[in-house]
Amino acid sequence: KASETYPDATIVPQGWIYKNVADQTVQTEQFLAGQLTYMGVPTARIPELSALVDAGEYYGHFSTRANMRFLSFNMADPANPQPALDEEGNRIDQGQHPIFGGFTTDGVATPGGLKVRQALNYGMNFDELNAGVFANTGIQMATHSRPDNWAHPTDMEVYPFDEAAAAALLDEAGWLDQDGDGVRECVSCDYLAIDPAFAGSPLEFTLNTNAGNTSQEALGVLLQDMWGRIGVKVNFQAIDFNVLVDNLTGQTYDAIMIFWGFGFPFDPDGTTDVFGTSADIPASGFNTGSYYNARVDELLDTARSLPGCDRAERAELYGEAYQILHDESPWIWIGIGQTLAVG
Repeated sequence: KASETYPDATIVPQGWIYKNVADQTVQTEQFLAGQLTYMGVPTARIPELSALVDAGEYYGHFSTRANMRFLSFNMADPANPQPALDEEGNRIDQGQHPIFGGFTTDGVATPGGLKVRQALNYGMNFDELNAGVFANTGIQMATHSRPDNWAHPTDMEVYPFDEAAAAALLDEAGWLDQDGDGVRECVSCDYLAIDPAFAGSPLEFTLNTNAGNTSQEALGVLLQDMWGRIGVKVNFQAIDFNVLVDNLTGQTYDAIMIFWGFGFPFDPDGTTDVFGTSADIPASGFNTGSYYNARVDELLDTARSLPGCDRAERAELYGEAYQILHDESPWIWIGIGQTLAVG
């Protein structure tokens, strides 16, 4: 029951109603029309609503988001999803993605796929994304840890925007634009060892995100343009959220952008749920890109069960794991923004 000590205008004795509006544009228009009394503002509308808050028309509060935007690469064969381990705990041959590479049953990463993933990191201009997607409230991410968390390596740097470095890595990975059409082709890429007929195939993949989120759709268009400048053709599609999640967990995608939430207080061991070998189970686990690194598994296991739980020693272990993830880029941890709540 509402307190009787507050002015009547602030009391809603009958309670409150939670309304789920799938389309962010519709949600904002309903708020402005008085059909909603409180909402988290879609990123694309933050400048507009912030100005209304400054003018005294609404109450508003900024806070750092607990979730980040990320892009996951599929590093196994999307046409034949397989778990990482069999019933006896032995590694299964999961094939490899033609562009983003994969891992042998011995855990060796294909070098060309790694270079492509790193190149896409270097080809991402976060300043442009911050202006076009985060309403200039964004913080670029370097790995699977917020910079303000106790286990985050203090000396870790984000990938800088460097188109020359990106182009050099793609050259080294065997993707060249020999016909001059602006899109690179496989000349000596890793996948030729699996399928020689792949020679001449374009450096082209499908990138999906959830439809109805205007800032995510803007993000996809911007990345499509940025990576096009380095010779990568991105077929960007915003699709139904439920279909997106099915593709993600089912491991049938090329690349997917969505949000990942960090809990409070921060649990550094949550990394195991996303990049641990045991979490690579189609339609069940969250290691949907089939990432594998035995050292990362070892570091996470040791940090989780460290006798005495010394925080500094655990931070060092997690820090090494985060650095490996940064270097091997199974995801692009794009960034965290500020959220504006209005009422």
